[in-house]
Amino acid sequence: MKSPLAAEIKEPGRAYLQVGNNEIFELFQSGYSGSPESINGEDDTPFDIYELDFSGKKNLVYKYKLENSEQSRSQLEAVVEYVDKYCKADGVKKLPDICLPALEEVIVYDAELAHNDTPLSMTAVIGIYDDPDRQRQGRTVIEIGNKNTIIIGASQFGKTNLLELIVRNPAE
Repeated sequence: MKSPLAAEIKEPGRAYLQVGNNEIFELFQSGYSGSPESINGEDDTPFDIYELDFSGKKNLVYKYKLENSEQSRSQLEAVVEYVDKYCKADGVKKLPDICLPALEEVIVYDAELAHNDTPLSMTAVIGIYDDPDRQRQGRTVIEIGNKNTIIIGASQFGKTNLLELIVRNPAE
């Protein structure tokens, strides 16, 4: 930030957000929702109780530990579950996702996907693209009839597979 404002913050969870280049600094409060959920608002902080004898030695009298059960969940999980139950009970419809589904890790060649709509076209479908900024997914087509194409890549990056696909695609 290169500003002394950040050094002046004393409260935990506070931070400055810099917008632009030394134009606007917004102070905000953050929250951590990954801590375990507290039941009935009780403080579940682990603690120890010691007895101090006359020589100054501490003797442990009681030790309270958290139970690490499989059913313990974070505050965030509890809030998400509560909102989900509330929306289902009140009939609130789920909004559409803000992102398209992710492309699969391995995409199997599909002749129907590679089919060109125009007869005798010299194009080849070489894959599927994902454009998250424009919320689009579709076929990647390369024109092989009118233009030159160069395929460059390091060893084992799929150059041969791409060439085989370009040759096979117009034949189908």
